Amino acid sequence: MVRHSAPGPEGVLTCWLFALTLIGYPIFGLVAALLNLDSMWTTIPFRIGVVMLAAVLCVQASQARPPLPGQVLLWIFWLLYLLRLVWDTVVAGIPGAMDAFVFFALTVLIPCMALSRSTVEGQEFSFALLLLYMGGAICTVGVAMYYFQLGQDRSLIEQTGRLFFEAVNPITLGYVATTTLISALCLITYRLRPIHRAAMVMGALASFACLMLTASRGPLIALVVCTVAFLMFTGRWRLMVLLALLVLPAVYGNVSEMKSRFTNIEEDESSMERLMLQSSALTEFKNNPLIGSAFVEPLALSYPHNLFIETAMALGIMGLGVLMFVIISACLRALKRLRQGELLLPLLFFQYLLAAQLSGAIYGNAALWATMVLLFCAGRAAPKIKVQPAILLGAIASGVAVSSPSPSS
Repeated sequence: MVRHSAPGPEGVLTCWLFALTLIGYPIFGLVAALLNLDSMWTTIPFRIGVVMLAAVLCVQASQARPPLPGQVLLWIFWLLYLLRLVWDTVVAGIPGAMDAFVFFALTVLIPCMALSRSTVEGQEFSFALLLLYMGGAICTVGVAMYYFQLGQDRSLIEQTGRLFFEAVNPITLGYVATTTLISALCLITYRLRPIHRAAMVMGALASFACLMLTASRGPLIALVVCTVAFLMFTGRWRLMVLLALLVLPAVYGNVSEMKSRFTNIEEDESSMERLMLQSSALTEFKNNPLIGSAFVEPLALSYPHNLFIETAMALGIMGLGVLMFVIISACLRALKRLRQGELLLPLLFFQYLLAAQLSGAIYGNAALWATMVLLFCAGRAAPKIKVQPAILLGAIASGVAVSSPSPSS
């Protein structure tokens, strides 16, 4: 069993900012559905609160650390993407480009730059525990709303047969459930108090029920991959057998919506639409291979739900090459930390990297970018001089400039 230490004030701020960036939004989306409100009444204050928390962390955090090559490349990638959004707004006049720019700045750049200022070494337990409690609460509320038919005026459950609300779609809730279950897996390697053990069991059960009700393929695939990685690096093979015996009947039962989602992919309209979008996005890349064509597919004005295809379409060979180096560097750091017994951050990185291949857009993948930032900054020694390498990006994205930290077990 791994021991843990209590985080200081800076660590607490970092834990909350990281958790809210990853899974905070669904809380406020579900509250809007419960109260039958337009989601902007709850989600806009949430976004403002995250930005304010990031500002507080910037003030409280210790000095910035020298960036690793992978992190520098990540900043370059962000800068290229910002330039694409500016071009599509000012020159090409593509609808939605300015909204994407603002959303990317508020939900990705500002939180990530604030996270990069803090020092959270040895605080993996705090991260996992907060994600467990927060994610467990979200999943419990979602499951309760499903079975007790709450928030029906903002519900799409009857139309889709899945846990679905206007402001919170099944994929979002599915990834919250997966994150919670990954946190629970990591927590079993620690010495837990009875109250935490009870919370872990209840949170895991609520999260698995939520995952099944969303019937989302991507989150389940990510959970399986991360669970296998956890078992490989911890050697808990008996646990794998137990989990398989518990999970497989639920996934492949006769009444399982999840089963039909896997067996009837060719009849899934959303899957077919995404394949068409991806094909069109690849055509755009072939027509504009050097610098890309636009941040969205020009005809449908939508993103192709695949990080690499979207990058090729939006940024061409240059942006795709930078992204490949960033991903390879992050994967190597994740594997290194797994070998050192530091589980949470690498597993979350793999979860959201897989998620980015199946859903979402570059400007909306805050969880992936935040996890990657922390992964790059983990384990670095503090410098003797103060450096601020992210000033350019900070100026573009509303005047905040910083870089990235990370926890360990």
